[in-house]
Parts: sequence; C-alpha cells; structure tokens
Amino acid sequence: MIFYRQIVEFCFYSLKHPRVKVAAVAAIFIFGVNLILFLFFCMPAALQNHRLQRAIDDHQSKILEINRAQTLADRYENLSKRVSVLETKWASPNTQSELIRSLDRLAAKEGLKVVSQDFDLQPSGGSGKCFVQNITLTGNYVSLKKFLDELENLPTLTLVEQARLERIGEGVQVRANLELTTYNKSPFEKRS
Repeated sequence: MIFYRQIVEFCFYSLKHPRVKVAAVAAIFIFGVNLILFLFFCMPAALQNHRLQRAIDDHQSKILEINRAQTLADRYENLSKRVSVLETKWASPNTQSELIRSLDRLAAKEGLKVVSQDFDLQPSGGSGKCFVQNITLTGNYVSLKKFLDELENLPTLTLVEQARLERIGEGVQVRANLELTTYNKSPFEKRS
C-alpha cells in the first residue's frame, strides 16, 4: 500500500515540471481524440458491419431454404406424374396375347430374336393379377439395353424381376434370360 502511495506522490510531484505537464496534457488530449474517434466512427462502423453480416447470412439461409423447397416441389411434381403414369399402367386391361405381341414387336424393333418364352398367370399378393413371363432373347448388348429401356414405355406395368446374360460365341452377341412380371388391376376392383 505504501508503494502505491509513493507512486501517486511521485506522479503529482512530476506534474509540477513544465515539460511533464505539457506531455500529460498532450496524452490526455490524444486519449480524448481517440475516444471520440472510437465512439463516433469505429463503433458505428463495426455495428453496421455486424448488421450487414447478419443480413447477408439471413439472406443466404433464405436462398438455401427456397432452393430446398423448390427441389422438394420438383421432386413431388415428378413423383406425382410418375404415380399417375403407374396408375394408368396398373389400370390398363391387357391379355396374355396382347402382352406377348407387344413384347415380340418391341424385340423385333430393337433387332432382338425371341428364342423362347413361357407365360404364367398368377394372383398378385394384393388385389389384381400378375403375368409372369420367362423370355429368352438373343442379339447384341446395345439392342438388349434399348429393349430393357423401352419396357418402361409399354402401356402395361411390366417389370424385370430377373435378368441373366450370357455371351454367345466370340462376338458381341448375348443371350438374355429375362423374367418379366406384368401387373394388372383386377376388373372388379374399384378405381381410386
């Protein structure tokens, strides 16, 4: 305590010297100017910068939210279209002969040869019926890929359950053993 008192007494004693007094006044003046600059220029600029950063962050989060909502809306729209297409395919009446003819036409269109096919009508797990067809095709791989892609464009709900490919000879010819299932709504089932 005595040490601090000695320091304070020394400061007051030093202020009696004219040069120390001028230096102390200059230091107080510079401190006051710096305090005014800080309070009236730096502090408002820092606060404005903080507000702008917050506004930018809010704007970016809103843009991300809008993009997510748009993506979700696009997905919902695509799925709704897909559901309506599947409902139409599910409800389209088809017979065994129509199904065989459409698959034969599709195979011929893509340059594939139908080697064998067998057909079976089974009740599906729920309502309706399903046609199970085992079909063996030969041709090149590109034609087979186009055939499988075009199955989706048939007016029936036909899915590939199993596919087994074998290369024939040394060329690019393949033999495909496909198990196709075509689902059909029962004629007695009410439309939804």
